[in-house]
Amino acid sequence: MSQRLVGIIFKFISFVSFQDIQYEALLYLTGECNYGGRVTDDWDRRCLSTILKKFYCRELVETPNYAIDPTGAYYCPDKTDYDDYINYTRSLPLITHPSVFGMNENADIMKDQQETILLFISTLLTQDRTDAMSSGGSAKSPDQIVMDVAMDIIAKLPPNFDRDTAMEKYPVSYSQSMNTVLVQEMNRFNNLLTVIRNSLRNVQKAIKGQIVMSLDLEEVVTSILTGRIPQMWAKKSYPSLKPLGSYVNDFLTRLAFLQVMKQANFNRPPDDGVYVYGLFLDGARWNLQTMELDESLPKLWLKPIKRSDLQERKSYTCPVYKTAERRGVLSTTGHSTNFVIAMTLSTSKPQSHWIMRGVALLCQLSQ
Repeated sequence: MSQRLVGIIFKFISFVSFQDIQYEALLYLTGECNYGGRVTDDWDRRCLSTILKKFYCRELVETPNYAIDPTGAYYCPDKTDYDDYINYTRSLPLITHPSVFGMNENADIMKDQQETILLFISTLLTQDRTDAMSSGGSAKSPDQIVMDVAMDIIAKLPPNFDRDTAMEKYPVSYSQSMNTVLVQEMNRFNNLLTVIRNSLRNVQKAIKGQIVMSLDLEEVVTSILTGRIPQMWAKKSYPSLKPLGSYVNDFLTRLAFLQVMKQANFNRPPDDGVYVYGLFLDGARWNLQTMELDESLPKLWLKPIKRSDLQERKSYTCPVYKTAERRGVLSTTGHSTNFVIAMTLSTSKPQSHWIMRGVALLCQLSQ
């Protein structure tokens, strides 16, 4: 706790007299006044407020050995001596269990996986690409690997979308706003297709010695060898944390979706609202029997409804993000550019349980 925060709370206690401890006021002073200006994301502030509520509460004062985590290893000791506090601190486990932070045991697995991926990527970057073959004459050289990957990706890429044909079939209309979105998406994918196709062809020419290997092309070669998305592509691409192979497959799937949108006729949509599928639930799973959040999501029906007709129920306001990274640049709306929308999901557990778990919906996975 910073000296500034201690000073604020001390002044609050000194100048204001109440019969009872004003926990809500103390919570506001800490979460909004002290930390609120530093935490700009609304969802991060919600998480911060949930964490503080575990400590700024009447139960902590009145309950002996108030437990902070479900295991009971961490609690507020009902002691008054200095030595007792030191002994309690020394008795704490060396390895912190994820439940202390409100996380599931799978959080440790995800952490270990991310560390392993980072280790492998760093190891690949140390390899010398000038060595054609290190273990025998049958192994491919790095240049040959890049040539093969570039040739394979180029062969899979479809031609650019015909924007004029799409506008003839789906003209701009006041009653059909999605027509404009479709054409704009085609333009964006055409730009990305052009960048990917041209960069791979230039890499092939540079390896053959037909053009100079620029810094941008060098970065594309390094990304192909390490299985990452080249920065040149990422600048024109939709957000993605996938490795190169999965990214290419995902990109081709999105292109195929737009091709179907342009050519096919669809079944009648629901009378009210839209069907949404393909969202991934991170940090929980959906129980099909109880139709509630459980300790990963089926097709959703987004149905508009008047606020006055909305029935009160136990629910969790779940943020939807484009990628698992969750963070982005703060936009003019006050939300991160990675944030899409907030959805209300039914649950039998308190909302704080899922906030501490960091439960969110993702538009795509990282693998």
